[in-house]
Amino acid sequence: MARTGDRVNTLSTALGNLAGVLLDVERWAEAIVAARESLDIDPDNSNLRNWNNGFLARAYLATGDLARAREAAETARASDEPENLPNVLVLLGIVRLRQGVKQEAGDAFRTAIDKAAALIQFAPNHNCLDAKGLGLAGLALSEEQASTAAADCHRAARALNSDEGVVRRVRWLYDALAPSDPRGLLAAARGWDAGADATS
Repeated sequence: MARTGDRVNTLSTALGNLAGVLLDVERWAEAIVAARESLDIDPDNSNLRNWNNGFLARAYLATGDLARAREAAETARASDEPENLPNVLVLLGIVRLRQGVKQEAGDAFRTAIDKAAALIQFAPNHNCLDAKGLGLAGLALSEEQASTAAADCHRAARALNSDEGVVRRVRWLYDALAPSDPRGLLAAARGWDAGADATS
């Protein structure tokens, strides 16, 4: 018979995974419920705190609730999970940029780049390459510049994984950056994506 702790971990992990799936089909309210239930069941699991609060940050960003998105991203950052931390920092950077706090946004993007680069050096995968690309794009945007280096990161990521769901998630994050880009500077970073115009 499974121990109580094992059942708790299994259920909370399943709910966290469900939150991620719901985000990918843009069912924001349901994703929030699933992520919060996962956190309620296993509040002491730092890995789940990182992932679930990252999911909450995405959902709140999608619904325009930037204050809650920032709170969730900051909470996720405090639970340092190396694989997902660059993604959380990218989200925090996007939120702060959308709130008009360019210096703090730049700091978050810069840290995301550093954390992703460390992962790439150890074991490169599409997740850390995309996070670095988004970090480079966001940092450049916070400094009112363009970044072709970001596009190079995404091209390297697509060589490893070009699944439509993964690509759609990256496009969504660029779309979330777009309101902070009145000059069209993100076009250079999005040069990797021939379908961007059709899907944005």
